[in-house]
Amino acid sequence: MQIEAIDPIRATDDDGRDIVMQPGDRLTVGENFGKLACEMGWAQDVAGQVPTGEKRTGAVEVSPQNVISDQVG
Repeated sequence: MQIEAIDPIRATDDDGRDIVMQPGDRLTVGENFGKLACEMGWAQDVAGQVPTGEKRTGAVEVSPQNVISDQVG
């Protein structure tokens, strides 16, 4: 999905790609990250299918979909 940043965004999307956006930037991102960014009020869906949520200023807990565990040694 394509989103347009409302606020500065620094995150990692669904594919593990680092996302760095400034207000007004448009970028194609994974569906899960795009929906989260819109729901949190950080961005808007360019296609208008996902509503933009009200911005929240408190801490946000995000559950990862994919976790990789590695052991060194």
